[in-house]
Amino acid sequence: EWGGDVVEGDSVPGDLDFLVLGVQPPPPMDLPSDATESQTIAYTEQRAARELYDQLFRTATDAEIPVLNWTRFETLTGSVGR
Repeated sequence: EWGGDVVEGDSVPGDLDFLVLGVQPPPPMDLPSDATESQTIAYTEQRAARELYDQLFRTATDAEIPVLNWTRFETLTGSVGR
């Protein structure tokens, strides 16, 4: 509506005005010593999700790009209650 572009991906482009992130994924629980293959895969995926979130947040923060949650984004764009 405002003429902006939505960029999705695993990196923060240099011309980004702000980053919208959801809830930080929780750290994965430790694997038991007898973990199954499916438990190991789930652990790896959860760890990767957490690391990507943290990396995106750090990159944006280091570049002084505002990081918004969805509620803040809706408030700032006036789309709350539409």
